[in-house]
Amino acid sequence: MNKPLIVYTSRTGHARTLAEKLGKLLTAPVHEVIDRINRKGFFRFLFSGFQAVTKKATPIDEAMIDLSQHDSIIIVVPVWASNMVPPMRTWLQKHRSELANKPIAILATCKGSDSEPYIKTIQAEFPQVTYCKFCYESETDIEGLLKRFVAELQK
Repeated sequence: MNKPLIVYTSRTGHARTLAEKLGKLLTAPVHEVIDRINRKGFFRFLFSGFQAVTKKATPIDEAMIDLSQHDSIIIVVPVWASNMVPPMRTWLQKHRSELANKPIAILATCKGSDSEPYIKTIQAEFPQVTYCKFCYESETDIEGLLKRFVAELQK
């Protein structure tokens, strides 16, 4: 994990906060994937869960980045309906060839999903995901969690 890149998408800001703190801890650049779909409101919430479960990719915006300058990727992302969020799925699919030989770790933020089905689903779709850690929104020791996450990655 010499030159990681941290990539995140966030609807509420929780994943953004984690990504920024992790970036400072690792002195690594942080790259935002912006979801172009309006996801506010109850019906959009349900629609978003449906898109996650049905593995839909959606329109995104992102700054240009040279992925060849990074030897690993850390994704900080919320969990929707026990699945990868559509904007990050789009990003992973868009950059699939550039990511083919890079290890990917995921720090997934959620309110209470079970990690096992999520991890199996993600690794089946994106085999280069080598490590996945859940950060529950009720977690009080965020700094400690991030330090443990980094320690696990460096093993």
